[in-house]
Amino acid sequence: MIKRSAVHTEILIDIGANVGITTYQTAQYFQKCILFEPVPVLASAAQFNLRYQNNCIVHPQGIARHEENTFIDVPSNNTGSATVSHNGTTLCKFINRKQLTK
Repeated sequence: MIKRSAVHTEILIDIGANVGITTYQTAQYFQKCILFEPVPVLASAAQFNLRYQNNCIVHPQGIARHEENTFIDVPSNNTGSATVSHNGTTLCKFINRKQLTK
């Protein structure tokens, strides 16, 4: 679906990018790809997976209503279904949308 609808002048924004698989498969169809992934180890994996894609930028934070650092739980099988939890084991940074213009 992305391949059929993409125009090379467009920007892809991947929110919750995980390890960057979707962007990896579709980056060639966009001038610029901007990824947001709040889980540090997943953001690092996305950066590694996209290291040869010159049009990709990985931001190691999520987007939320308020700027904050919070804990989340990431399933050991990494299904992409992480949840915010006060007892979580992974500290993640979130920025608010106003910070996107900086």
